Amino acid sequence: MTSTALSTSQHFDSLKSRIISLATALYGTTTTPTTTFDVLPFSTPRTTPNGTPLNQHTHGAALIYYTGPAASPYTSWEMLSYADAQPSVNAGAQQLLDDMQKGIGDVIGGLVKSGDWAVRHKTVPDLAVGEQHGDGGGGEGYREELGQRRWEQAFGGIEEEEDERRGHGG
Repeated sequence: MTSTALSTSQHFDSLKSRIISLATALYGTTTTPTTTFDVLPFSTPRTTPNGTPLNQHTHGAALIYYTGPAASPYTSWEMLSYADAQPSVNAGAQQLLDDMQKGIGDVIGGLVKSGDWAVRHKTVPDLAVGEQHGDGGGGEGYREELGQRRWEQAFGGIEEEEDERRGHGG
């Protein structure tokens, strides 16, 4: 392996470690985070607007959560978040990390604002069922549900939502 390739690989591993650390706080886990979460690099072919394949690729990174049974945990997984359309895999991982840092910043801001400095995950991974696709805002973030902070996932940016059932809005 060349020194450039080694450096690139080490940089991805560093980004991956930081992404998994944030994923643990954002989504929760009941096992060792490095066996629950993973960050997968990917490349996809680029095409022209009319669909003609180009001899080029775009890159990204996806955060996944292994969902297989205890006896074979790596037999299935769910994608929690991703970043794509980047010039390199490391740029994709960096974008994913940046998005997740914004998400944890929103959570911490919400904790400080509310004075309740605790996050309790009701499920692991803590995704709001039914809110995964088409929540209108197109983002990941927490919401309060029956007095509990809860993460919900939809593809796109990460944003904080207010729970209107608690009377903090319309």
